[in-house]
Amino acid sequence: MLCKCDCGNEKSVRLDDLLSGMTKSCGCLRRETTHNILFDDITGKTYNELTAVRPIDNFGKWLFRCSCGREYVALAQNVKRGMTKSCGHIGGSYAEHTMFQFLTNHNIPFEHGTCPFDGLVNPDTNHKLYLDFVITRPDGIKIVVEHQGSQHFRVVTGNSAKWNEFGKQQREVTDSIKRDYFFEHGIPFYETRYDEDYLLHLENILIENGFQLNNEDKGV
Repeated sequence: MLCKCDCGNEKSVRLDDLLSGMTKSCGCLRRETTHNILFDDITGKTYNELTAVRPIDNFGKWLFRCSCGREYVALAQNVKRGMTKSCGHIGGSYAEHTMFQFLTNHNIPFEHGTCPFDGLVNPDTNHKLYLDFVITRPDGIKIVVEHQGSQHFRVVTGNSAKWNEFGKQQREVTDSIKRDYFFEHGIPFYETRYDEDYLLHLENILIENGFQLNNEDKGV
């Protein structure tokens, strides 16, 4: 069908696409939507953990301030759609996010996604191994809590070779290196698992290490 768009352009459209609503315009509606996503003024607006500060270029990049205090550059469309939720400090895991919030809400001093131990490296690559949570105890000693997601234990069937290889690398290489390093250096090291009550486990770890938690609210 030859159709005339509201904007004045003419366009040939398949009849079934027209009747089903799959084609709504000559393309101007999509262009307008894309323009709005890229160039809307979102200054001061917060999406998940990121607050927009100012645009960086004419291609949709913005400077954001993360809830952790860091500044971070990201595509506005990815942030608005929820594809980018933070500067990376909470990773992509829901479990890590809830543990991060738990520690924050209880004013526990910690670092997330860092490696403050110079000798903790993968000898094959000479790259540092980053840690989920490095917590500073009331006496100043650092303890480490690693959350082990399902990929550390499960072998996924089907077309998931990349996922399986990542899990195998975690199980057989990096997890082992971390355990050996902290044992050799006498650094308290704990692991929580995806298939347990990991928040309760985290709470018990904190109590064991001298933290006084608010008994009225131990939730996230």
